[in-house]
Amino acid sequence: MVRAILFFCAVSSASGFVSHTGCVRTHQLHTVCNMSPQEEAAGHCDPIMTGNNISRRRALLLTTIALPSFWASHARPSFAAKLRPDDVYASLVKARQELQVASDRYLPKKDWEGLRTYLTDEAVNMNNYDVSAQALLESKRLDAESKKDIGTIRRYGVGADVIIMYGGLKNEVDEGNESVSYAEVGKFLRGASQSLEEVLAICRSNGFN
Repeated sequence: MVRAILFFCAVSSASGFVSHTGCVRTHQLHTVCNMSPQEEAAGHCDPIMTGNNISRRRALLLTTIALPSFWASHARPSFAAKLRPDDVYASLVKARQELQVASDRYLPKKDWEGLRTYLTDEAVNMNNYDVSAQALLESKRLDAESKKDIGTIRRYGVGADVIIMYGGLKNEVDEGNESVSYAEVGKFLRGASQSLEEVLAICRSNGFN
């Protein structure tokens, strides 16, 4: 029952990334859904309704994409509002550094158990990205255009890429996956890091340093 509720929340939250055409505008989600841009333009973009073409792992990835933003906007908005923007920016800088350390430490040795520990450690700044992003978007330090570029639960932005890539990483090294792909782990680590760097660049353009 709990899983059913969580999945419903995930699907509802994922709709926040949907544009007026009903399709998510991101290359990563095209990959998840096995959907080409031509199919998207034609309106074939319902990953849930085309269940015969989607594996269980892809459905789980949709959940990991959506839930962090759902929690950030509904479960902890008051906590995010209390955070100082400069502290949040510093946390994101550390998160970027942590991703590089994780990539250097766990990927070459294929230490998936160590990577799983990293991904569940509450002391890791990256694991608090949802709250940090929410705090930035609620602050007055970013101009309106920058907030749109980062994105919110209602509007796709580069911040969504961070969530998608990090969620994909968690899904790939999940204990239930008996054949973790080295290439996929590397792709998700790089993607999360690059997307987070884009978020940081937007912050720097607004005076953060």
